[in-house]
Amino acid sequence: KSAKTLDKADERLRGFAVGIAEGVQAVRTLPLTAKSLYKNIEKLDAGFAAGGGCTGCGLCQKICPVKNIRLENGRPKWLGQCERCVACISWCPSKAIDYGSKTQERRRYRNPRVKAEDLASRGQDE
Repeated sequence: KSAKTLDKADERLRGFAVGIAEGVQAVRTLPLTAKSLYKNIEKLDAGFAAGGGCTGCGLCQKICPVKNIRLENGRPKWLGQCERCVACISWCPSKAIDYGSKTQERRRYRNPRVKAEDLASRGQDE
């Protein structure tokens, strides 16, 4: 079922890309940032924590798209700029990261077409 959904999304994205390249499809972006969408965004990551199973591997820091996680003493620390993409939760190899009690004992989803290395390499040259 997920493969079918992903295939459909790929097809739509290809259509958008062709439309944009041909000048038929407009590129639409929202002029809003996460900060303007949420009040108190600096507190959005207050519920994130790494439990006792954390190995300090640093993958959460490497894959965070907004560079909001830093390892301190071998443990992740969230820096107040979280956009709640939950990549840290989804990709933690030891399933040690949770958002309060909301994510405990819940399954983690990873897009089968994305590798942790791809996420970690994003933005390395920025």
